Amino acid sequence: MITLDGTQASNVRLMENMLTAGMTVARINCAHDSKNVWSQLVDTLKQAISQSGRTCKMYMDLAGPKIRIKSIWRRGHLCEEVRLSEGDDLTVTTQEQRPMLWNEQPDCILVVEPTAILNAVKVNNRIYFDDGKFEGLITHHAAHHFTLRISRISAKKPTLKSGKGMNVPDTELPIHALTEEDKTHLPFVCQHADLIGFSFVGKPEEVTDLQNEINHHTT
Repeated sequence: MITLDGTQASNVRLMENMLTAGMTVARINCAHDSKNVWSQLVDTLKQAISQSGRTCKMYMDLAGPKIRIKSIWRRGHLCEEVRLSEGDDLTVTTQEQRPMLWNEQPDCILVVEPTAILNAVKVNNRIYFDDGKFEGLITHHAAHHFTLRISRISAKKPTLKSGKGMNVPDTELPIHALTEEDKTHLPFVCQHADLIGFSFVGKPEEVTDLQNEINHHTT
């Protein structure tokens, strides 16, 4: 399986080479690019399949809820990344304007989403960033923020960047795995995908909801 992106949207030769090299599943991550780009990728893949005589399934991954770092503030200044060490304490909030309003400016502030995460997490809950490269433990919880102590770093370069994803394994977030944005993408996905990826599922009912939406667009 190979994940496609906009840089390959019209490159039939490259798509043929990937098929020849053994690609049997082409993945489109619906969290990136647009329907226009996805359409170009689908057309390019079909052309490459026709010219190469190979077979390949189209797998489209729904974006799901955004659980990520929106921005990073370092000593009162907005920055794209921050270098961390084990034992560092970070202040985490969901309020974009809050970092500029605090009288006592923490050394490092992460503004994250969704907003529901603030009331859902508890002291001693773990939080992972950037596909598990950074692990932290919540040590303090307040009305508008919580404090996170970095307990493990497995990245070669211990630099955490804005926009990276989060995982909260000890926390049940009150959000639905199928977002309204996902629903707007489903007509296109149902038309072109052989397989559909569905992440952040917390309850069986969420799978049922997706199946009902799919049935709505395929019957």
